[in-house]
Amino acid sequence: MEYLPIEKKDTKKNPFKFKITILQETYTFVVYYNQEGDYFSFNIYDINNEVIVKSRKIVVGMDMMKNITDTFDIIPLSLSESALKKGITFNNFMEDIKPYIFEGGFEWV
Repeated sequence: MEYLPIEKKDTKKNPFKFKITILQETYTFVVYYNQEGDYFSFNIYDINNEVIVKSRKIVVGMDMMKNITDTFDIIPLSLSESALKKGITFNNFMEDIKPYIFEGGFEWV
């Protein structure tokens, strides 16, 4: 299963920026870490550098693409019960919790 290729190691100092193509559309993601609140947020830009989303918090189980597109979802998930209870932190993000890409959308069973 594919997930967003976020490298968090330097996000305490600088945002992490990357481009990704999903279903033939290219997006630029910029991921920020908030040390005071111990959470991650992100911006998304389209191919023309137009803002699609600005300063959206990354939350376990919540579609990062909500109200943006219905062709795919990006949902941070974990199989670790403790990570689910604690939520996303610097220590567990991209370790226990990863933002998985679901082309065609995700259906909760």
